[in-house]
Amino acid sequence: FVMLFSVTALADSQKNAQMLKELNLFKGTDKGFELEREASRVEAIVTVVRVLGGEAETREKNYSHSFEDTDSWMNPYIGYAVENNTTKGVSEKEFAPNDLITSNQFVTLILRAMNYKDAEGDFNWEKSVDFAKELGIEASASSKFTRGDMVDICFSALNAFISLSSGRIKLFS
Repeated sequence: FVMLFSVTALADSQKNAQMLKELNLFKGTDKGFELEREASRVEAIVTVVRVLGGEAETREKNYSHSFEDTDSWMNPYIGYAVENNTTKGVSEKEFAPNDLITSNQFVTLILRAMNYKDAEGDFNWEKSVDFAKELGIEASASSKFTRGDMVDICFSALNAFISLSSGRIKLFS
């Protein structure tokens, strides 16, 4: 049963990744989508920026940030995410781009991108998966967070509600 679930989940992730790719919201690597590989913090940021439709703006505006441990190719994405209050570093000067991201951390990025503010008490980042489920975002807290999980959460979030000062609207039906 577990193997069947795992294969089915991977097939769903593959389908979701393909749809996001067709919308220019997700790209694979030179090895394909690599949906079973664990996701890094920088991969998560790049994916969230793309889902927000901000990739072109990253190149145009070239936002800065205070982190000293990032490579030049990732700086526009991280700068965009910082500018839009989507991400924070692990400290004032450290982003830890190659560290693995957890499900709660990734869901926190998604919720912030949807205009929910953990700093203002909308949700607790350590319980972000539970809050996301309340919004209809399919997410689970697992010990191994993969690129496939990242894709599935993004796909689900695109169909969830977005919090705005004037109320909630549904992105896609």
